[in-house]
Amino acid sequence: GSGVNPEAARGADGARFRQKYGIAQDAPIVAFVGHKTEGKGVSDLLAAAPALVARWPDLTLALVGAPTPGFVRRYASLPDGVRVQVLDLHLSDEDKHDLLAASSALALPSRDDSFGIVLLEAWLHGIPVVGARAGGIPEVVQEGQTGLLVPFGSASAITEAITWLLEHPAEAAQMGARGREVTLERWTCEAVYQRVRRVYDRCIDRQ
Repeated sequence: GSGVNPEAARGADGARFRQKYGIAQDAPIVAFVGHKTEGKGVSDLLAAAPALVARWPDLTLALVGAPTPGFVRRYASLPDGVRVQVLDLHLSDEDKHDLLAASSALALPSRDDSFGIVLLEAWLHGIPVVGARAGGIPEVVQEGQTGLLVPFGSASAITEAITWLLEHPAEAAQMGARGREVTLERWTCEAVYQRVRRVYDRCIDRQ
């Protein structure tokens, strides 16, 4: 697997992100970070947006990453009252961590990820994740412990998972805390390096 540097999340300021984009301090934010392709599941998030905004009128979906023509078309087709709640963003690393610090959850309903390093970045900020039961994501997300898994391509399942997290803040916070704990134990760059080094050491010893 990959690793993250915990120092990258240090100093992140969720209030700074909210102030910059005019989002109330108590309004829920759900983030997506990745290339805005069909395989990453961003179209499924857009399909889920009307139901989510109907249930949570102050919800912001913050979608970060390079857009594709398909995404641009789908985004433009959202009803005006929904599209205003969906941010199409390009952020620096610092701003990305500010967003994650401000968020209630990260959604990565992707089939294209062999790992999903942004999951680790979200956990550094103690927030739960929603991932697709596809690709390598199920190997990283502990179902019901660090996040929730949904079938790839199901906007209704995404809606249900995000709604559950927003309606159960205590359980969601526990998932985020568990994700942070696992990340610091297993998925830092140093922890991954030490595992790889032990493998090389064993191979050398057998020569």
